[in-house]
Amino acid sequence: MRGRLSVPSHGPQPGERRITDRIVVLDQGRAAESDTFEELLDAGGIFAELYKFSQDR
Repeated sequence: MRGRLSVPSHGPQPGERRITDRIVVLDQGRAAESDTFEELLDAGGIFAELYKFSQDR
């Protein structure tokens, strides 16, 4: 699986209520990022890239 990218098949939709306090992003089995949805997007890291990719589909 090396070099493969996994993208969640269902992410938050516009207008959908967010009920998660914290999201943990795993990279190669280790926690790479952990924060709220908005903070992870603002940070521009792995989560933001995956979210942008899922919205462009």
